[in-house]
Amino acid sequence: MDVHFRRLHDDDLPLLHRWLNEPGVVRWWEGDDVTWEAVLRDYDSAATDPAEFWIATVGSEDIGWIQCYATMDSEWTIAQVLSHLGSSAVITQRRLEDALAGQDTPEDFAPGVWDTWNAKSPVAQRDDALAADTALLARIETVAPDDRDRFTSAMGPIDARLRAVRRMRLNEHAFHTWDIEVVADPAATIPVPVAELVIDNLELVARPERLGHSTPAFTMATYQHVLPGMQAEAAATFAALLQPGLLPAGTR
Repeated sequence: MDVHFRRLHDDDLPLLHRWLNEPGVVRWWEGDDVTWEAVLRDYDSAATDPAEFWIATVGSEDIGWIQCYATMDSEWTIAQVLSHLGSSAVITQRRLEDALAGQDTPEDFAPGVWDTWNAKSPVAQRDDALAADTALLARIETVAPDDRDRFTSAMGPIDARLRAVRRMRLNEHAFHTWDIEVVADPAATIPVPVAELVIDNLELVARPERLGHSTPAFTMATYQHVLPGMQAEAAATFAALLQPGLLPAGTR
């Protein structure tokens, strides 16, 4: 798999506008302004946002959009980064339980969890995040093989199986661990072995129809055995993007 990254150009804005308006993306980013006017305002070359925007390509096909911004420009504290991981662990575990029970997770569940975690003290955000993360991992380990095979959960534009959920969780940890490390060490980067995992997971968001499948989950389940270890060069390229001097210190 030949993976490349290039800067977003104004010529890419119609493609970005189409991506942002796909039904699953609209549901995932609840309430974001994705009109053409908003895309021009936020992402064209005249925009003043200090973030950098990249397009990921596989071969000659554009498959995804990447935002890079300095964590020091964000108002998030370390506790809030951990709170994000903790709240997502709670939401993921609820989705897991509901999927195994054959029922849908209420649409208002996630916003309620976010409100609860936002109201916690920094110490509670830190401690509860570690506990929630441990509980999720332990629960996943207890899921029976037959249940793992039949599990599926809609996550925005992705119809994710349990293996996909675990892989996306690893991605979250990779980036948010970095968020925390750069506070003490602005030169910190994502290690190449970890970047390899991130690159291996790119096909979770690749457009599956190029392989003749209807959902990313099916693509992943069918081709996962050939993906790990095949993308060291792409991972090294991705890691190089994150080296000091190429992007602002603390960029993710």
